[in-house]
Amino acid sequence: VKEETTFKQAVTFTSADVIPYCECTFTPNTEVLERCSTNPTSLLPYAALKGSQTSTGTITLETMPDDTATELVGHVLYKAALGGYDALGAVIDAVTNFEIEDHTALSDGTDGLYFLGDGALATPSIAAKYVLGGVAANSVDVRGLVVESMSMSFPPQGIVQTTFNLQGATGFIPVTTAALDDFCSEIEPYVAKSCMLKIDGTDFVATDVEFTVTNSISDFTSVNDDGITEKTLTGRMIEGSFKLIFDDLSQINTFNSWADAELFLHVVQADGKELAIHILRLKRTSLDINPDDDGIITQSVTFQVFDSCSAGTESAFKLAIKA
Repeated sequence: VKEETTFKQAVTFTSADVIPYCECTFTPNTEVLERCSTNPTSLLPYAALKGSQTSTGTITLETMPDDTATELVGHVLYKAALGGYDALGAVIDAVTNFEIEDHTALSDGTDGLYFLGDGALATPSIAAKYVLGGVAANSVDVRGLVVESMSMSFPPQGIVQTTFNLQGATGFIPVTTAALDDFCSEIEPYVAKSCMLKIDGTDFVATDVEFTVTNSISDFTSVNDDGITEKTLTGRMIEGSFKLIFDDLSQINTFNSWADAELFLHVVQADGKELAIHILRLKRTSLDINPDDDGIITQSVTFQVFDSCSAGTESAFKLAIKA
C-alpha cells in the first residue's frame, strides 16, 4: 500500500510498501447500466452497458511498530484512517499525567503521533497492489482508496490487531510488475497484557477493549471522468467498548449522570516499545450488566468520542508510539 500523490493516478510500488497481513481481501464492483428499451420481437431488453467501476477491501494487521519505531507497520493505512501524522508530534506521559502531550505545533516531541487531520489532511488517498497467488505477474492495482473504518482490538493476553475497511475509486487494474521482496522483520506486535487503562485518572481492570473510527465518505462523480472524481470526508464517528467486573454502582451512577470522561490506554512490549491511545472526551452510551458464562457479573460499557471547544486544536483522539 502507498499514499497517492494525485487521486486515482498510478504510483510506483517498491519493496518498502509491502506489508504483512492477517487478512487481505479486495472485491471489484461494476455498475450495470440497465437499458429501458426492449427488442419488440423478443421483448428482451437490449444489452446493459458498463458503468463506473469501484472496489471494496479489508486489511487486518498485527499492530506493531516498524523498524523506525516512530511509525506503525502499515503506516499509510493508519494515516489514511485518521488523517494526520507527525514523527515527533507527541510525548507519551504514562507516569504522571496519563496523557499524550501534543507537540505537533513545533514537532519537538519524542514519539510518533497519529491524530485526526482536517482540511488537506482529512482524507489522504492510497493505492494498493494485490498480488494474486503470490506471483508478481498476476498483480492488480486498486486506486483512489480511502479508509472507511479502522478498528483496533485489545484481547486479553492476545495480539493487538487493527482492521481497515476501504473504498476504492477503481476496479482491478491489471499491472505487470517486477517482483517485490517479502516483508521481513524481527519486531514483535503489541500484546494486550500488563496494560494500563485509566478513565479520568482512575485505574480500571478491563477486558475486550476496542476502538472504531468510522469515516463518512461522499463520492463526487462528473461527466469529465469515467467514474469517481473525488472522495470527500463529510463526517467522523469514534466509538469504543470495554468490559469490567462489576464491583459497585459507580459505573451506573456515572452513566446516569451523562458525565464526560477522559481515557488513556497504555501498552508496553517486552522490549520496552510503547503504544498509547488518549481520548480527551467521551460519554458512556450504553451499560449492560449481566453474568457471563461462568456466572461472574460483568458490565459492558460502550462509549462515543466527542469534541470540545475547550480542546482548541488538540486532537480528540490520539494514537502514539515510542521506541
